[in-house]
Amino acid sequence: MDKSTTYRIRVRGLVPDSWTDRLGTMTIVETTPEGMTLKGRLPDQSALAGVLDTLFSLNLPILEVSCLPD
Repeated sequence: MDKSTTYRIRVRGLVPDSWTDRLGTMTIVETTPEGMTLKGRLPDQSALAGVLDTLFSLNLPILEVSCLPD
């Protein structure tokens, strides 16, 4: 059974401002010259898959996906 979980995702590169609405509840919490870190609570794993698909569509290498404790 899926449940709401907080995730942190690190990517190499930057998400364009015009694409941030496709990230669901994920927000940008850190930006460096190399990339960015997103963090947010997603309702289930299909929402996580949607965020990862968006990042894939942008050709952003995913460096890390972490499930954070509640």
